[in-house]
Amino acid sequence: EVASYANAKLPHALILSGRWSGNEKALTIGLTSLRWLAVKQLSPEGRFRPIGCNGFCRRGEPIAAYDQQPIEANAMISASIEAHNAGGDPFWLNQAHLAFDWFLCRNDLGQPLYDSGTGGCHDGLQEGRVNENQGAESTLAFLLSLAEMEQLESSLLIAAPTKSPPAASAPENHQALRLERKLRIIARIATLSEEEVDKQLSHIVEEFHGRHQRPRDFLLRRFDRVREHLITDAPLSENRQLLIGAYFTQEYAVESAALFNPSIVWHPDQAGLSVGSKRFVVSLRATGEGHLSSITFRTGVIDAQCRIEMDEPTRFATPPDVLPDPGYQKTLFHRKLTELGLAGVFTNHVMDRLDEEFSLEQLDAALLLTVRENRSRHQEHLTVYDGIVALAKSNYEIIYPTDTKLSERLILPYSPTESAGIEDARFVCFEEPDGDIRYYATYSAYDGKVVLPQMLETADFLRFRMHTLNGPGVANKGFALFPRRVNDRYVMISRQDGENLFLMESDNLYFWHSKRIIVRPTFPWEYVQIGNCGSPIETDAGWLVLTHGVGAMRKYSIGALLLDRDDPSRVIGRLRHPLVTPDENEREGYVPNVVYSCGAAVHEGVLILPYAMSDYASTFATIGMDEVLAAMEPA
Repeated sequence: EVASYANAKLPHALILSGRWSGNEKALTIGLTSLRWLAVKQLSPEGRFRPIGCNGFCRRGEPIAAYDQQPIEANAMISASIEAHNAGGDPFWLNQAHLAFDWFLCRNDLGQPLYDSGTGGCHDGLQEGRVNENQGAESTLAFLLSLAEMEQLESSLLIAAPTKSPPAASAPENHQALRLERKLRIIARIATLSEEEVDKQLSHIVEEFHGRHQRPRDFLLRRFDRVREHLITDAPLSENRQLLIGAYFTQEYAVESAALFNPSIVWHPDQAGLSVGSKRFVVSLRATGEGHLSSITFRTGVIDAQCRIEMDEPTRFATPPDVLPDPGYQKTLFHRKLTELGLAGVFTNHVMDRLDEEFSLEQLDAALLLTVRENRSRHQEHLTVYDGIVALAKSNYEIIYPTDTKLSERLILPYSPTESAGIEDARFVCFEEPDGDIRYYATYSAYDGKVVLPQMLETADFLRFRMHTLNGPGVANKGFALFPRRVNDRYVMISRQDGENLFLMESDNLYFWHSKRIIVRPTFPWEYVQIGNCGSPIETDAGWLVLTHGVGAMRKYSIGALLLDRDDPSRVIGRLRHPLVTPDENEREGYVPNVVYSCGAAVHEGVLILPYAMSDYASTFATIGMDEVLAAMEPA
């Protein structure tokens, strides 16, 4: 009949016991009663307003406005976090934040309960004033709340402004000016005595000590890249080589702006884990200075109860060694040039000089000879020349040192087609019919004007191969590969027209010719456009495809649909309402009102969905697969 003191404790107990004992009735009652309490304790202004102990709350009557007690906020935080763990509903994260904000001025008096001077907590809000006493119960309530919120935030993936790997510097955009400046920089360093070289290098080493792994190796590699511009073959001291390398190196704040659009796959190393636990890899789009995007990684473990613990990422970031594609096939290369609109007399002359299989060096030689033969038309052929080089360099390999942590490995833009960024990698663990496992990811290479769909593959997250996707069906972005062949063919979900979902099938992983629309925007939350949120997930009921929809006011939501296992062009189920929409804590950011994912996973019957919040940070949602499938409406 009366809601009195520490009111969220009873729903919390029901939720906790229901989860661990498998008592669905207790769990449902706990969640229902906690939601009633959350609504009851929400002020018209959207603040947390706990039931006051000066009158409490009797059935059918309004709650007592005062005295508001810290134990109420702590109880609501604990219960809301448990409710979120039970079903992954973002509503409960919002409730936990609202209750914690009560300690920090977001309350009916606009006054802080937490005292930063003493580290204690005031004994509550009375009408018109804060209770100045700082008792043990109140202080413990705040400290427990703080600890729970810090643990909650540990699963939030936030950009690290201090993560600044060394990168190549490029003083100018124009190639001729770039070379001229390189020569001048090298000439100035050449005027220094060995003593001055040692002194300058010592200053650099001291200033940047501890900021990078293996800085000596990186600076020597940078020197090797400009060695060809030295005017003699006279040997240089190692310190002079290091100093020259340093002048052609800069730190780059790789994720200073945002860390978003995550995808998740199971880690290739599952050793040393408790029963029911799995180690995972999360890939993220990191955006840094100049709005340049790259791919970075995080790792973690999810246990049998679907509790997520993220590994502490290293502060270091190590770029890989880059190797050109060891060989190209002329027929396929020429076909891709035609698709890119680069066919013509100049291209034909270059191709005529090449064997059916050729290397990057042989292509460079063929280009040089063709340019010499057509000096009078050099400017006319410059765009085609640059396009041929860009295509060749879009196919390459990268290799990381074996002693690097996965969170240290950074995939930076390398090829000309990626010069403005690598965007939205959708990773998937792919199994061939013979049981061979490979990881693939589609991503968008962007040069500032054109988006080029690319595919990377790896077996161990140490060595990656990047290749262009080819064929008339390849256009726009948002490609997601199925995790196995279907009817002996590779299958992808795509969105070539920027609006509808397509299905593609091919016998060759890198060539896609046909496409067909299978899903159009249908519900209000997706009227603007629909796209995928990563590779389909195979279930007994069918292929689960997570989608993103864009509605009014450019609000993004995440939904789902179900495809037939044997005929994935046939939609057999669809959610009328979205799974995730941005709440009040998620809607503000670099791009407001957006939730987005590039791939999810299933563990112990629970959907594990990493997603980005308004393009500034990422977090996780969880929901039972049975609940998702039960909500599907027949298509």
